[in-house]
Amino acid sequence: AAAAAAAAAAATLTVLFLTRRARAKRGKYWRHEARQAIEKPSVETAPSVPVPASGGCAPSSFPSDEAVYYESYGSGHEGGGLGRRVDLDESSSTLLPSTGIVCVARYKETHEHLASWATAENWAQATAVHKTAFHSTREAPAQEALVEHIRQHYVGVPRREMVEPVSATLYRLSDMDDYTALLASVRLTRIPALVAGVFDEEREPCIVDFANKRLGGDPSDPQPVLQPTKTSRVSLPIHPPSRIGGAFASYGFAQEEIMFVQRFGLAALCMKSLLDMPSPVDNPGTCSRYVMTPSEAWILQGGAAFCKTPNKWYGKIPKDWCSGVKLLDPTADRDSTPMIVAMDAFRAKGMERYDRRHLDLMLRKAYVAFRGARHCAGDPPAFVHCVSTGAWGCGVFKNNHRVSFVIQTLAAALAEVTLTYHALGDGLSLGPAIAFLEQQLGGLNTEGAPITGVMDDLEGLCSSSGDWKTTWTKDPPPQRKY
Repeated sequence: AAAAAAAAAAATLTVLFLTRRARAKRGKYWRHEARQAIEKPSVETAPSVPVPASGGCAPSSFPSDEAVYYESYGSGHEGGGLGRRVDLDESSSTLLPSTGIVCVARYKETHEHLASWATAENWAQATAVHKTAFHSTREAPAQEALVEHIRQHYVGVPRREMVEPVSATLYRLSDMDDYTALLASVRLTRIPALVAGVFDEEREPCIVDFANKRLGGDPSDPQPVLQPTKTSRVSLPIHPPSRIGGAFASYGFAQEEIMFVQRFGLAALCMKSLLDMPSPVDNPGTCSRYVMTPSEAWILQGGAAFCKTPNKWYGKIPKDWCSGVKLLDPTADRDSTPMIVAMDAFRAKGMERYDRRHLDLMLRKAYVAFRGARHCAGDPPAFVHCVSTGAWGCGVFKNNHRVSFVIQTLAAALAEVTLTYHALGDGLSLGPAIAFLEQQLGGLNTEGAPITGVMDDLEGLCSSSGDWKTTWTKDPPPQRKY
């Protein structure tokens, strides 16, 4: 125990040294670039794509979608934007017939190979990049020490080769003609089953990761570069992006961070990508492959559990974490490792009501994610007949629980999967949403409504009813203090 504590302390000091040195260089860059962006006139980067009238779902140009999805309240303090992805190989991308979706790329690593990479030196360098380029404003020494403790277990545990390799597959909606045809032809035929409580990761074959929803920098990053959108000359602040996995290597311990720490192969896969690419510290505005645009989702497999942390740690790791973490033999999870659907949520902060475009973007994201899960399971889908999900984006992103429930129900119908919806009982009642969907199902002698018709009616509810607004308020309650 003493040796492990000493090793963790040494690794933490190395990370702090590398982080401070890189931050100094990075701060100089941001000040220079921000000044240049302000001095230069804004220009359109590409021609815009026509947007259909209300009722259609074709997207506008990509940066405009990105600004809406990640920065729905304009140039707010949290920034938006994705950055330039520099290491994504799309040479083997394939179109899934009649879906509008492309399987863009698949990356696969054995745990043995990841463990050989995850040396103390490599991990310290990757952590310094992670903190400097993407999560630069807060420190959580207890969490970093916990991650180092689990890294040592991951490297030293035997029989890693007996566990399924880690893989990450990217899916993207690209053919809007096929997608629009699906919206008109697919009809609503079922409502998700409701289950009380959190996911049972040992028994549920496919679970949704409410992924790192903000594909931009930390809210307090100084001097963002100003980036014009396609459809206007208003500049939005573009921060360097973070990746799937959230801030597991530095601070924050919500659903996604917990999942990546416990299923440590996923963490190693993401951290390795930071050293495989040109340094995002030396090349600000770039990002690794493990990010998402508004029309993309990642499907993760092979994330066997290497540890277990107490549920009461949700939000923050305690200083006396040593007695709470339980190290595991990953082979015990070999037959129960779930497929993970990583889909980031729409940001509703700063807006009171949804419009049609907001709803379309949410539906598109969930559809890509669910269809990707079905495709990853094989043909026919061996076990992903059911995706387990919950209140997607209904926490700090202020989405309405009923809207999230309806959107995911429609996406599941489009993707031909069945949903199990986990209700925690801590948000808005789903009663009105269930009643709304029941009306759309039709009767004994009638078919369910087409998805595009349900979206029309949902748009009407969101624009007129106070029960279907976002949960954002102008005067939010005081923040919880730990």
